[in-house]
Amino acid sequence: MRSGLALLTLCLTLCGCNVSSSGDSGNQDAQQLVAAFHTKLDREQYQQIWDESDKLMHDSANAAEMIKLMAVIHRKLGPVRVSNQLGWRENRGSNGHVIEVLMETAFDKGTGKESFVFIENGGTSRLGGYHINSNDMMLN
Repeated sequence: MRSGLALLTLCLTLCGCNVSSSGDSGNQDAQQLVAAFHTKLDREQYQQIWDESDKLMHDSANAAEMIKLMAVIHRKLGPVRVSNQLGWRENRGSNGHVIEVLMETAFDKGTGKESFVFIENGGTSRLGGYHINSNDMMLN
């Protein structure tokens, strides 16, 4: 799937970014963005997630694939029960402010490790990448 390869490439690219130590504000912002994503996922607002995503997401995947993926995640794993942060990093550079957040999430029907990439430009943060690793999703 083209989107999977592009998101993997994005994640590998971000692993080489310099981490900023500018404080915890980026982490707090990212946690709010993750919570908003989970709320929309639970409400099956997949098109809205796509529409509000960053150009980076739009350039690496197509809408139909991402919307179908989000629907499968929700159908197989169910609503989010609790999500705990495993780590985060940020990079501020000429391409804007990039925040990557790693979450361990318990859904109604299983668990998964989620990776979110948020891009902030002009004071607005948007989803630039999303990846989930869940054996429960694959087996259900």
